[in-house]
Amino acid sequence: MKGDDPMSGAERGPDTDTPSCGRECVNQVRSPLVCVECCSASWPAVLGSSLFGLFRSTLDGKLLCASEGLAGILGYASAAELLAAVTDMAHDVYFDPAERAGHVRETLAASGPVSREMLWKKKDGTPVWVRSDKILVRDEEGHVLHQEGVIMDIDA
Repeated sequence: MKGDDPMSGAERGPDTDTPSCGRECVNQVRSPLVCVECCSASWPAVLGSSLFGLFRSTLDGKLLCASEGLAGILGYASAAELLAAVTDMAHDVYFDPAERAGHVRETLAASGPVSREMLWKKKDGTPVWVRSDKILVRDEEGHVLHQEGVIMDIDA
């Protein structure tokens, strides 16, 4: 129902139905995810939470962008430390590296967001159960640019 939308009063991004903070952001990717750079100032408690994390990665497993919340979930002191340490998500983040390949195949086959619960590993190697909700971001011609997602720590 329209009245139940918590973002119903929010501004919408250009040419999309994506909520936006209304500020110009040169790094904003037009996708269903809210621009981290813009909204981190508006929602610091949520984006800095160690229960939720945001990410952007290539299909081959390079982590391009990560929130402080994701760093916290995975036991890193900061997003900068996480980005420097993780060079291959399959081996550095997934408890079972083969699971990432299956998750990517599932995402490529889907026509929209993909949700999955999976076992990841923290910096120290201990397991953490997470829920991943991610989408593919494509250019105007339909080519995949990267994937973006929200990770929730479901162990917490």
